[in-house]
Amino acid sequence: MKLSEKIAAIESGEYAVTWTTPDGSIMKAADYGPYYVVYRNGEPMGAIDTADDLDTFAAANHYTA
Repeated sequence: MKLSEKIAAIESGEYAVTWTTPDGSIMKAADYGPYYVVYRNGEPMGAIDTADDLDTFAAANHYTA
């Protein structure tokens, strides 16, 4: 499952997914409506505009479903 699909499927109300990279960084992607915000170890890295770009970011940062 792609990261964008997993975020869309969450029903908890906080549309976010967290994962750990092989080097131990804790990554988080949160859906804030018109964009996604990505975090590394609790620090915001930036915003991503599209689901496709989010999935590209996730693959580059070792996200696995």
